[in-house]
Amino acid sequence: MKLFFSSVLFMFYFLSATAQTSDSLNFDNISSKAEQGDSRAQYILGGYYERGENVKADSARAFFWYTKSAALHNKRGQYYLASCYEYGIGTEQDNIKAAYWYTLSAAQNYPQALSHLGWMYEKGVGLAQNYDSAVYYYTIAAEKNYATAQYRLGVCYDLGKGVSINKELALMWFTKAAEQENADGQASLGYYYETGTVVPKDYNRAFDLYSKSAAQGDDAAQYNLARCYANGYGIRADDAKMFYWYHKAALQKYGKAQYLTGYCYMKGRGTTKDEKQAMYWYSLAAQQGNTDAQFNLAYYYAKGVGVVMNKDSAVYWYIKVAEKGDVDAMINLGILYAEDSLVKDTVQAIYWYTRAAEARSIKAQRLLAESFDDGLIVHRDSVKAAYWYLQAAQQGDSIAQNKTGTRYMEGDGVEISYTQAVYWYHKAANQNYAIGMSNLGYCYLNGKGIRKDTDSAVYWTQKAAQKGSRKAQYNLGVIYSSREGLITKPDDKKSFYWFKKAAEQGHANAQYYTAENYRTGAGIKQDYREAAMWYEKAASQGDADAQYGLFLCYFQKGAMQNYKQATYWLKVAYDNNSKQAIAFMHKNEYWYLQYKQK
Repeated sequence: MKLFFSSVLFMFYFLSATAQTSDSLNFDNISSKAEQGDSRAQYILGGYYERGENVKADSARAFFWYTKSAALHNKRGQYYLASCYEYGIGTEQDNIKAAYWYTLSAAQNYPQALSHLGWMYEKGVGLAQNYDSAVYYYTIAAEKNYATAQYRLGVCYDLGKGVSINKELALMWFTKAAEQENADGQASLGYYYETGTVVPKDYNRAFDLYSKSAAQGDDAAQYNLARCYANGYGIRADDAKMFYWYHKAALQKYGKAQYLTGYCYMKGRGTTKDEKQAMYWYSLAAQQGNTDAQFNLAYYYAKGVGVVMNKDSAVYWYIKVAEKGDVDAMINLGILYAEDSLVKDTVQAIYWYTRAAEARSIKAQRLLAESFDDGLIVHRDSVKAAYWYLQAAQQGDSIAQNKTGTRYMEGDGVEISYTQAVYWYHKAANQNYAIGMSNLGYCYLNGKGIRKDTDSAVYWTQKAAQKGSRKAQYNLGVIYSSREGLITKPDDKKSFYWFKKAAEQGHANAQYYTAENYRTGAGIKQDYREAAMWYEKAASQGDADAQYGLFLCYFQKGAMQNYKQATYWLKVAYDNNSKQAIAFMHKNEYWYLQYKQK
């Protein structure tokens, strides 16, 4: 809401005060009367000079005649002289002198002066800030039916400035102001109807009031009217009209509207997409302190969207937002410092991760834990890693719960506690986190931290496998396999099914066992070529047993027999310490000699 008088508003009040002046009183007549000491003619003549009406505009002469009128105790002359001091019209700007003359005019019960004196007390302009005095002067002016004072008094009751919060009285004064077509009063009353504040919620009424206020140029009403069009409040949603009103308010330097104008340009909503225009409006809003605009400005500088990429500018704006307590900005700032070579600063990265983590950001807590865990940007510290994983886990983060369980399982940064491991795995599993389910299944299968229970092991491992966890799929293959003897009723078909599922996701051990099943015909029709294919996939990941498996495929009699390939893969497996290859070599002197010759 606008609380300052512009030159245009000043003229409005002047014209209102002089509306009854006869048209026959031309400039010469007014000038003559003023020279004779008529205080009314003097402030009217000051107005002529101020507006440049019937005479060349001259702010110094305007100030001169306002001073003359004020010296003769004319309340309007005093008011206009105060305005000159407040806005530096024909004289140096001086809020203290402005307050002095407003006070003299107010003492004569001039409503405009009473209202503006209240505003000066409210804002602490030219006077010590005093909400009680503000309410006092607003009340006198409001009771004289001065609309601006009625609106401002409504604000005091709405926010509890100088009075206890009283929404009913705020509503009463907003209504009185709105009934006089006061734009600010209309906008505030519209907001009460939009939000259902002490009146039944009524979007239609809100839209009507916003429309009237916006048509008078009220920036806040224009912004709220745009929101109505955006959300379909009291009117059919219309993106083009939404953009129109955001843009109107933005042109009046309304920060939120500038941000949303930029957003519309960035997304092409209600207007043609234009990234450069988006950055222009984000910049204007950011300079006014709009946090959303500052964040977006930082983000797009970092990405080089709508502007030349500039990591220093990204850091600058992220810091602006981060210092206001925005954890997303802290995190993005930390990521920039951690990962971007142009601004890399690992100390700052840890600092901002820590700030966000201490503000209870789960993402930051995990990033900080991972930093201490992997040791890439700070010395590895398993105790601190465990601490921050635990903080995130306690806030319900399933990934951190699983990580915490694993640290208790392995004694990494904490003392080994299988019971605690199961506790946290259970927490993660109950949130449908597949790796947590898989780990919980492992605990049930092996009796780690909980009574051994193969049914529960199968239950949790299968749930994880069905969610696509390749580790769980592999484990389920192991559980069902007749080779392992882990359950009373093994099922090699199911075992093969789950091994292959995991193998298709690149799990090396699963690829090896899929190959083994094809080679031996366990759970699937025997097929050496398929076996060789899966052995090769596992072998390429360095699996020595798979390399030995390839030796067996090429060594067996049949269409695939190839002693040259067999010799090659036996050697590779032996060099990679395959226990099977080493045992074979020691039992078969011929192959051992072949190896030595190679």
